[in-house]
Amino acid sequence: MTIIPLYCGTYSVGLDKQFHPIDRNAHAEKGALKLSINPFLIQTDDHNIIIDPGLGEFGVGTSNLEMQRQLHEHGLTE
Repeated sequence: MTIIPLYCGTYSVGLDKQFHPIDRNAHAEKGALKLSINPFLIQTDDHNIIIDPGLGEFGVGTSNLEMQRQLHEHGLTE
């Protein structure tokens, strides 16, 4: 079994409850939380399992594209 951490962005989340993308090394907006979205890909001989698959289109300007890109890097496609 192999466990691979993936990275799907860093966000500032304030009272508006919106995920605003920020640079990985930036600080969150004042009064907001800084969150990094890190799903995990678990690979076994028979299965590929994703735990906590990211934001999808939930955040401001977010999509599934980053998740798809990272899965492609590990030899997985749609």
